[in-house]
Amino acid sequence: MKKQPQITEQTKKNIVEAFWSIYKNKDISQITVTETIKKAGYNRATFYNYFDNVQSILDYIEDKILESFKKLAVKQPLFADFNQTLLGDLLKVYEIYGEYFTVLLSENGDPLFSVKIKNMIKPIYYAKLNEKYPNDFKTDIILEYTTSALISAFLLWSKNKKTMKSDYFFEFIDYLMNNGTKKTFDFYF
Repeated sequence: MKKQPQITEQTKKNIVEAFWSIYKNKDISQITVTETIKKAGYNRATFYNYFDNVQSILDYIEDKILESFKKLAVKQPLFADFNQTLLGDLLKVYEIYGEYFTVLLSENGDPLFSVKIKNMIKPIYYAKLNEKYPNDFKTDIILEYTTSALISAFLLWSKNKKTMKSDYFFEFIDYLMNNGTKKTFDFYF
């Protein structure tokens, strides 16, 4: 029997969406294949044609987001300012995967997702920074600090984005990263 690619892709998408609608409100350890297929309207055999277990669905979602981010990051030239480049890439991925990004980075999401982002980002930005800066432990610290700070600030903003438009958020974080905490407090308050 020959499978039809459009139907196959739609079935996979339906399973992912069913899982996601459950995952947004429930810890993955409490989600079952049975619950997912019931929500999606498929049987177990269909589920196992696409995924090994519910964790593999979460991995699929995360991999899709990380791959999108990686494609952007590799294509983008490093602006004069590393922070602008990284934040700009985060905002672009957020435009595509907003809800997923926010949930995965939240306290109810996958605690390893931010680590996966950092592990994916660092080699790309290392290569870009290497033209200008040495590849040493100080550079590691700067990258860890910057990526951690940006991801945390980004998560806070994404949960409260009605409070601050993305352009203003971008400008605010850029000012903060380039001028430090004290100057930012003095400037904005």
